[in-house]
Amino acid sequence: RVNLGRRLAAELPATLVAVREGRICQDRARLMSQAINDRIAAEFRTLQEPLIDKSRTMTYDAFKAHLEAIVYLLDEDGPEPADDVNNNRCNLSKDSGEVKLTALFVGDHAAVVEAALDQLTDEIWRRFKADHDATNGAIEIPPMATLRALALAEGLRRGLMVDDTGTAVTKPRVEATLVINADAFGVVYLNGKPLVKGSPTALSCDLDVMALVLDSLGVPLDTGRELRTANREQRRALKFRDGGCVFPGCGVRPEHCDAHHVAEWWHDLGTTDVRYMVFLCRHHHGVIHRKNWSIQIGDDGWCWITLPSGITMWCQLHGKLRDGPLPRAA
Repeated sequence: RVNLGRRLAAELPATLVAVREGRICQDRARLMSQAINDRIAAEFRTLQEPLIDKSRTMTYDAFKAHLEAIVYLLDEDGPEPADDVNNNRCNLSKDSGEVKLTALFVGDHAAVVEAALDQLTDEIWRRFKADHDATNGAIEIPPMATLRALALAEGLRRGLMVDDTGTAVTKPRVEATLVINADAFGVVYLNGKPLVKGSPTALSCDLDVMALVLDSLGVPLDTGRELRTANREQRRALKFRDGGCVFPGCGVRPEHCDAHHVAEWWHDLGTTDVRYMVFLCRHHHGVIHRKNWSIQIGDDGWCWITLPSGITMWCQLHGKLRDGPLPRAA
């Protein structure tokens, strides 16, 4: 307050009088003291009274924008560019596994960050809203600050999935899966012809032919506790069975899903077997790991979720829900 008073007394005495008389608040007077500079001082001082009167009918943000416009018109030489790349700041500190970010973005960077965060925040809000409705309120919608934090993390995670040219790190591949049943063997045909390398089709440009061993119910088989995380072949098997995130109503594709152990690896000695894993997107993977939430899987590959209230609900396979009675809570 003392510093503000000194600046106003030296540069904008009429504004200082208006503050004392209560015709303009200190915050708006501070904006005026920050707007004036040596190049426009004389012209700006003549506008004090009109600006003070104008401030009475404008919101803080509108008054700030009005001042910026006046400075832009008065200052022919122009101030230092506010959108200089060096004015962008982002500080990161870590403490006990937590990360704290404080950031300032200007110019084009500010516009991009604002637009991206707004879009991702809305996407995550709609995801939580759908979960809230599907679970009869068991999943609560977080406050806006939490949604923005999740949006930032999601944006960074997606950013790691592309290279510096903006293209996908893993190039799209056309894959053909040769399904081999445990009790019968056969060959996959495309348009009546065996699907093999060298076939004069678009698939032959980048063709992977792999085998999936299925049991009598059509569920892919597995590997035990030798591996902690699902390997490439197991993820293909989960893609073949689940088709994406199994949480009801979720549309996340399989390449963006985690392979969740239905029997937890560390505490329940779960195995990295396809029949004991399910595809869940990162968001719903976190939901299932919440207290009193659980997911179980049947011999036929269909899963069901038990909510903290004890209510059970079917999951989905390839985006389709199962009809029929729900299993009882375990």
